Amino acid sequence: MLDLSSDSDDKTQPGFWKKDNDYFKLPENVRHAIEVGKMKAKHSEFYYKMKDLNTKIAVYKQIFDNRVPTF
Repeated sequence: MLDLSSDSDDKTQPGFWKKDNDYFKLPENVRHAIEVGKMKAKHSEFYYKMKDLNTKIAVYKQIFDNRVPTF
């Protein structure tokens, strides 16, 4: 069920989209290069959030859809 891509521009690392204090210490041209790389990424942050949500929904369905209520 876990779908991992082997493409180098597939930004699946959880901390990829976060900006911390170390990011802002970088020179402006390096930050710009990072931002351009993010824009050229295979998938966006939204894609990975939706993919994670879809996985959670699938787990929920697997657990609860098979249960029959006992009346």
